Amino acid sequence: MKNLNSKNLNGKWRRSEDHFITRGIPFDFLPDTEALPYQTDEQVLAQVNEWPLIVVKKYGKGRIAAAAWASAPCGSPPTPRWRRRC
Repeated sequence: MKNLNSKNLNGKWRRSEDHFITRGIPFDFLPDTEALPYQTDEQVLAQVNEWPLIVVKKYGKGRIAAAAWASAPCGSPPTPRWRRRC
């Protein structure tokens, strides 16, 4: 299992491989984000550190795309809901 410390989950978006879904997205200009800790054996298109952000998988005759990352109001550091205490 990967280390789930918050330093490891935060970082810059990074393209994992060329794909039509992510082609043209200016990853360098996207704000830092916080990944949600999960692992996959599917095709990872974008990630932060080693954590997947955008994933695609063939399913039957089609494809499924999944995107998962933490978001927060503009100007505040991202904190995933599963970690917030209300």
